[in-house]
Amino acid sequence: MKKLFFSTIVTALLAVGTLTTSCSKSDDSSTPAKVTEIEGANYSVIACSNVNATFSIDVAGVDAQANVKEAAFMDLTDKTVKVTAQYTGTDAADYLNATQTATVQFSEKTTSTALTFTFVKKSTTTKTQAEVEANGAALSNDDKTIAIVTMSIEKGTTVTNGVTGDFSVTVYQKASSALDAADLVVNKEVTADVYTINCQPDGAIFSEPVSLNVEYGTLFAGKTVKLANGSEEVTAIVGDDGMATFKVSHFSDWRVLLNPYIKDEETSWETISTKNVNAVAGKNTISYERYVGVEHNLTGYAAMAANYVLGQYGMQLKKKVSETFSFTATRAGEVKVTVTQKKTTFTFDYQGTYFKGTLWGEVSYKVEMSGHSGGGGQ
Repeated sequence: MKKLFFSTIVTALLAVGTLTTSCSKSDDSSTPAKVTEIEGANYSVIACSNVNATFSIDVAGVDAQANVKEAAFMDLTDKTVKVTAQYTGTDAADYLNATQTATVQFSEKTTSTALTFTFVKKSTTTKTQAEVEANGAALSNDDKTIAIVTMSIEKGTTVTNGVTGDFSVTVYQKASSALDAADLVVNKEVTADVYTINCQPDGAIFSEPVSLNVEYGTLFAGKTVKLANGSEEVTAIVGDDGMATFKVSHFSDWRVLLNPYIKDEETSWETISTKNVNAVAGKNTISYERYVGVEHNLTGYAAMAANYVLGQYGMQLKKKVSETFSFTATRAGEVKVTVTQKKTTFTFDYQGTYFKGTLWGEVSYKVEMSGHSGGGGQ
């Protein structure tokens, strides 16, 4: 699975409510203190990358953020947003995926997201066509940030359709639309494009199948896995060593897929912040830290798959980020502020092998006023 370098992140759908407090029996005030208009962000995105990039989002009024490794887009109003990451370095032409776009679909379950864009340079380890046809070859990708893939070609294998060019293999992530959050339901199979294997020379057709050796990890030993190129699919069995060997007849972009079945879903709320604050009459703004991202103890391909299925284009692992919400008090006094956050743990079944991932989501606020006008009495 790819190594996530930074975090990408987003917001939460926040609860809105009105809370009142009662005064003591000896209180002469005829009007109890009230807390009204609790307001927080709707949706937000944090986008991160392994190199400095320009991030932009197609929502009116949101500016691009240039030459940074992390950009935050907060207080979004649309449920569907498209985030574009552009690597603009002078060597951009050396990258296979210098421009990437991810579409995020927010829902009740997914109110925040953390996008991690990984930019990968094209492999420069190559062999000429003449060398390969005469001697065969075993070539691996240079940048192993995401995964290691080895291309194996038998001696005497020839290109039959006239395509020419040097041989190489690069592993990268394609610009992609996110998995619709509505698909995250029990008893449903979901499909995730985990990463892509770029094989050169593109379009070459061979006299004998070429092997693509992909590491899945021993968790998937004995499982059937597949690559896809358009509507064409190629399957293989993961060996006891965690490796799968795919036989392909031509070179192109082969997508590494995972199709887990959602076996179970468990939801709970966790208190993430409790504090006492001296509120003023009128608007008050409270800062707190919330979790974003995916939480699991997986490694390798299973971790990458969980990040993609739950995280929409590679959500970063669990991290705390700072946010604020506001409330209006009808009079000054001490208030107790409690922030809770919803987390949903999904159990995935992949051909009898189970793994879990937790998605941190919606935030809810509770404000209790205990003081009288002008003070913080009990």
